[in-house]
Amino acid sequence: VAAAPDADIWHAHDLTSLPAADLAARTRGGVAVYDSHEVYLESGRHATQPRWARARLARLERTLARRCARVLTVNASVAEVLRGRLGRPDVAVVHNTPSLRGPHRRAPLRRSLGLPRATRLLLYHGSLAPHRGIDQLLRAIRRPELAGVHLAFLGSGSEQARLRTTATDPKYAGRVHVLDAVPPSDLLDWIAGADLAVAAIQPSTLNHYLSSPNKVFEAIAVGVPVAGSNFPEFRRVVLEGAEGPLGTLFDPTRPAAIAKAINEILGLKPVERRKLRDRCLAAARNRWNWEIERTRLLDAYATLAAQAGVGVATGRGGSPAFSDATAPTRIGMLVGNDMRHDSRVQREAATLAAAGYQVTVYCVLNAATSARVVERLDGYSIVRILALAAFQATRPILGGAVHFGLNWWVRWGRWRSRVVAASAPADIWHAHDFNTLPAAVECARRDDASLVYDSHEIFSEAGAAAALPKVLRSLMRWRERQLVRRCAGVLTVNASIAEYLERRLRPAKLAVIHNCAVPRHRLTDASPLRAAIGVSAETNIVLYHGSLAAHRGLPELVAAMRTAELQDAHLAIMGYGALRPRLEQAAAGTDLAGRLHLLPPVPPSDVVEWIAGADVAAMPIQAATLNHLLSSPNKLFEALAAGLPVVGPRYPEFERAVLGDVRGQLGELCDPRDPASIAASLHAILSLPAGERRALRRRCWYAARDRWNWRHEASTLLHFYEGLAVPAVQDLPIPETLAS
Repeated sequence: VAAAPDADIWHAHDLTSLPAADLAARTRGGVAVYDSHEVYLESGRHATQPRWARARLARLERTLARRCARVLTVNASVAEVLRGRLGRPDVAVVHNTPSLRGPHRRAPLRRSLGLPRATRLLLYHGSLAPHRGIDQLLRAIRRPELAGVHLAFLGSGSEQARLRTTATDPKYAGRVHVLDAVPPSDLLDWIAGADLAVAAIQPSTLNHYLSSPNKVFEAIAVGVPVAGSNFPEFRRVVLEGAEGPLGTLFDPTRPAAIAKAINEILGLKPVERRKLRDRCLAAARNRWNWEIERTRLLDAYATLAAQAGVGVATGRGGSPAFSDATAPTRIGMLVGNDMRHDSRVQREAATLAAAGYQVTVYCVLNAATSARVVERLDGYSIVRILALAAFQATRPILGGAVHFGLNWWVRWGRWRSRVVAASAPADIWHAHDFNTLPAAVECARRDDASLVYDSHEIFSEAGAAAALPKVLRSLMRWRERQLVRRCAGVLTVNASIAEYLERRLRPAKLAVIHNCAVPRHRLTDASPLRAAIGVSAETNIVLYHGSLAAHRGLPELVAAMRTAELQDAHLAIMGYGALRPRLEQAAAGTDLAGRLHLLPPVPPSDVVEWIAGADVAAMPIQAATLNHLLSSPNKLFEALAAGLPVVGPRYPEFERAVLGDVRGQLGELCDPRDPASIAASLHAILSLPAGERRALRRRCWYAARDRWNWRHEASTLLHFYEGLAVPAVQDLPIPETLAS
């Protein structure tokens, strides 16, 4: 500290340098920034220190971090841990991604090994240290399915000498190679020569389990797919992006699983391997690059300028990086409902408003909202504009074509005209679903603004549109493609629909924002639900919540409740929709003996608290359309956020969430058409011993805490928006009403 020159901001990389930065800020002036590259107390030798020593370090880290003006870290999972341990809800994420680059000019890796292009080559690059899965990779490469495959280690570390000796063992037949580390400026050129990058990091500490190593981003940057450990951040990067899978994941403790996963990628046909490389390059271009992370770093530093009293620095495009005077970017959102129960739109609007954008949502004025034409909620404005009532009587005419045409051209056409006339100018127009996209296009043209299309579903396969004659649906898809060409980017709700939209619409930019909820701060079944329906704590409750509409599997679920397996369980249905009268009749029948309870919907901010009182969430959605088959409904993520196991259909997104968690299953999947199958799946959960049911609930809650949560999706949304404009935004906490 004594030798350092004067500074306005003292940036400490990891806990080892934080005491010095804190001392400098207090004695020399300025503010401190804590840049935590990992969960420090769970890394290296610190992870095995005595409890008392770790407790002292934890107190020191928390005390010093709370004095810092800003805390940064490397990924969302580590950020979530630090927020809790440090008491800092404002931890910002800056990923360790490389800069964008063109095609590699050289391929020194194969040349240095003397391998022809046809030889299949795996690459491990980075630290050659314990717990990196080196021995597991060596055992995997000896398995029969990887005969003829070569494995190169590129790096330095304590394991390098042993590896060089191991590589000479005849049992590897010259297929293992050890190379010295290369300068960072040359690294990407070396990686580009591999067919697959492997990272078999072991789950030896929490820090390893939550890691997002540089090697993953470096491989993607040059179009090399990744085979890595099935950990939260690997899943986020490799499997859950809008571009589709960028490789495969495995259990890093099992060489057989590693070999199988590697063989799946290397065994792809040439055309599929080219597509996989293209997806990696697209993901690097759209998301995982330093140009995007740089904006996050500059935005984090922008909040420090006033505190430290620093001068204005030059930022993106020559604009002031730290200017406080920049007017907030204005966002106009359009949604074709009254906004009372649309949790996705509410969360997106609140998140953008909390990040410094000026958000106004234009939605529908109806009888239920007539007293709230203009409303202020969570930092954004809601303006409701009158829409005509739906033309329900015309639904049977000409296969629904008349019904759809009247609603599209008269009802929504009139509403769109009113929106364009009444709306204030904006810098970005955000259209929620296709029925609002034409109005957003007109507003964007009027204001010379950017345009975002947020497709909550495959519109031509949803609702009334799904029943239209084929020629009209084709016309609708053609019109959608035409309008999307004017959009700066497209958002959607899951990877399956993203893949469909990418193929159909070819958008300039595509990102997935899942409809995740905010998990409860701790796992508890405290809830108003049981008191509302009048049952004891010992009674098993099956819950359905959401729209009471066709194709949601409600008749099948009620039939399942009549089976002998579920004769002691109660069914609580919470929501509204066209099927409510039919359900009221079923509830009044003697065959269910008072076991069917109907409740009104609750505000989105209260849903997780209410449903936590149930024992299992049922969602037997019927595959009536492609949209249903590819769905990932809000209720799925809300159940996990409440620690509630799920019974759902065997569809791609349910398999991804319910069966794909590293800790184990989060429920059961069934045939949603068969009440017996639904009943068997519900019974399988309700009949578990008490200890196993508690463990299952914990897994669900952990899955929401670590992966399926709005904080993660909010980060993706803000990254997406950073590529559309250059506002002086901040990565602020989620609004209080969304964090309840």
